[in-house]
Amino acid sequence: MSSKSSSLKEQEFRAEIVEVGSELVSFKSILRFFLVFCVLSGLFLYPWPSVEQGYRNVFRVSGDIVFSRFWFWPDGNVSFIDLEKDDARARVNAVIPAPLPPYFRLPAATGELDVLMVYQNRSAAGSLGLVRASSRNNGYWPTVFLIALILAKRMRWSRRGWAMLWGLILVHGFIAFRLSINMLATGFAVPGKRYALFEPSEFWLASLRRADEVFVQNPTVSFVVAAFIWLVVAFTRQDWVAIFQSTRGDGDDFD
Repeated sequence: MSSKSSSLKEQEFRAEIVEVGSELVSFKSILRFFLVFCVLSGLFLYPWPSVEQGYRNVFRVSGDIVFSRFWFWPDGNVSFIDLEKDDARARVNAVIPAPLPPYFRLPAATGELDVLMVYQNRSAAGSLGLVRASSRNNGYWPTVFLIALILAKRMRWSRRGWAMLWGLILVHGFIAFRLSINMLATGFAVPGKRYALFEPSEFWLASLRRADEVFVQNPTVSFVVAAFIWLVVAFTRQDWVAIFQSTRGDGDDFD
C-alpha cells in the first residue's frame, strides 16, 4: 500500500514539474512576463521628482548609518549630503569638526550626481574629502529593476514576498559593496590624501580603480547584478528542474 502511495506521489510530482515547466517556457507566459516587466520598469525608471527625492532621502540616511564607521577602520567616516537641497552647506558644516571657510564652494549637483559624500578620518583632524555620487545610478536603478522582475514573474504572493525580502537584502548588500569600492578608489586608499585610511601597493590601487570602473562607473552592471539576484531569489529548484526538462523535450523522463 505504501509503495502504491509513494508511486502516486511521484507521478503527481512529475506531472507538476511538467506543468510548471510548460508554463515557464510557453510563449504566452514569456510574452506576459515581458509586457508586465516593460510596463513596471517603465513606470519605475521614469524620473518622477517625488520618487527620486524619496529614494534620495533613503539612500542618504542609509549611507549615514552604514558608513558611520568604515568597515575595519573605525576612524573612517562618511556622511551623505543631499546636494539638491538649499541647506547642503549647513549640513556639511554640521558633520565636520570645523566650519567651511566662507570662500569655499561646495560642488554643485550636476546631472545624476545628486549626493555629496564627505570623507573623514578621525585620526587626521581637519582633513576631509568631498566626492559626488549618484543615488540613482548606485542604488535606485538596481533596486527598482529587481522589484520589476520579481513582480513580473508569476508566482504565489507568499513566495513573491520572500523573494522580495531576500532580493532587497542582496541588492542593498551589492549597493554597499559598490559604494565601498568607490570610497576606497576615490579617497580612503589614495596615497597622498591626508584622510586616507591606508596606502595600498600600486597593484592593489590599480585593482581598486579597475573595480571602480567595472562596478561603479559602468551603469550596465546595475541591471546585470539585479537580474542575477532575481534568478537566485525568484526561481526555486523545482523551477529549474521544470525548465530543464521542458527545454530537453523529455518531461516524462526524470531518471
